[in-house]
Amino acid sequence: LCKPAFDGPRCEQCKSGFHSYPNSAFLFPVCSCDPHTSLDVSCTPSGQCRCQPNYSGASCDQCAPGYYGYPSCAPCGCSAEGSHYSHCDRLSGQCVCRPGVVGRRCDACTHGLYGI
Repeated sequence: LCKPAFDGPRCEQCKSGFHSYPNSAFLFPVCSCDPHTSLDVSCTPSGQCRCQPNYSGASCDQCAPGYYGYPSCAPCGCSAEGSHYSHCDRLSGQCVCRPGVVGRRCDACTHGLYGI
């Protein structure tokens, strides 16, 4: 019979929901994975939850690069022609536009210009 928080044939691993063994001499904290944004409630030995594709962070509590607006984490959709990057501001969704280009997705020309 294993001690609390341990599991495995020889009690050599953490139970689901716990982490840090064998790298910690302290009590193993419960994983704090967001049940709506993580794949399951277990985590890696370092405490990293396994996140759904559009989420990131130790607890899957922020948007991954290329997504914005936690908790919905919608795709940025930055224009490949009009923006510098495929990722955007994680809060507003604003893409980083090239000179002469405007719009949240950098998909429109500045007034007086045409042809991105």
